[in-house]
Amino acid sequence: MYKVIIFDMDGTIIDTDYVIFKSWEEMIKTFKPKGYKVDRKQIATFSGPPIGYAINTLFPDSNYDDVLKEYRSRTGKYYDQYCHIFTHCAKVCRALKKDGYKLAIVTNKNYVRTKDCLKRAHIFNLFDFVVTCESVDSQKPDPAGMKLVLSHFGVTNKEVLAVGDTDYDYLAAKNANIDCVLMSMNERFYNLVSNPHPLAFCKNYDELYKEIKKYEN
Repeated sequence: MYKVIIFDMDGTIIDTDYVIFKSWEEMIKTFKPKGYKVDRKQIATFSGPPIGYAINTLFPDSNYDDVLKEYRSRTGKYYDQYCHIFTHCAKVCRALKKDGYKLAIVTNKNYVRTKDCLKRAHIFNLFDFVVTCESVDSQKPDPAGMKLVLSHFGVTNKEVLAVGDTDYDYLAAKNANIDCVLMSMNERFYNLVSNPHPLAFCKNYDELYKEIKKYEN
């Protein structure tokens, strides 16, 4: 039986796709020449990887730290307006806690934003351990965050299940030899998911709960 469930945050617990789109749309309109075409499908790929991926993709000739500072100063208003927890996520997380599972977060987001999102959703206190981009030297798809969770709880990789929504979540779990379930509430384009495939693709949290319960002894 799994003892620890590791959740990604963006696109898995919190629906931030429109937040990400509006944030990068504003950055493009601010820093790109007038008339530059906003590619919504490209921006959709920025949910999952470290923020540096988006900066280096969109603004390769700009000063990285300047772009990062501007992004962080502008994105807060979109979180205020648009981020929300996925349906039944809180219910399922509370049920898993009641069932005796330890819950963890491994996200490429920074701690301040992670805590803010989880507190807005009234679920921050459900998580026993939170790993953010400041916690490790290398972020997903590197398995460093997953391994930190294993060490923190003193469990083996066979006692942990990772739940995410992108290639980066899947590969981080695979690289740590941890089973993985991918959530498919939002449209995703998987390029790296291959054999062995994730245990399941779940289209909602009720499906996830049933999937987890299948593996109880």
